[in-house]
Amino acid sequence: MKKTQIVVYVVVILLLTANLYISFQMQTKLDHIEELTAKHKKSLPCESVPISWAVTHYDCANSLLLAMNVTNVKFEPPGTIHPLLYNRTRQLLIP
Repeated sequence: MKKTQIVVYVVVILLLTANLYISFQMQTKLDHIEELTAKHKKSLPCESVPISWAVTHYDCANSLLLAMNVTNVKFEPPGTIHPLLYNRTRQLLIP
């Protein structure tokens, strides 16, 4: 009985030691990967542009969007309405 308890304790201690070793190894590898990705992380050339600026300088904002390869957004000149939006509002107003 006493020998089996000692064997069980030794096995548990060995497993805990192995677990700690593997945990430290994984942590150092994750830290290394995080360090590498932080060095190579590039942001967009223009992280933010105020909407008020984009509305008043719509040609420049559209050129910037084109340079950033953003094709689903376009700034219209102030006072103009997109034809589809104009047709929709007209349908709603006319009975």
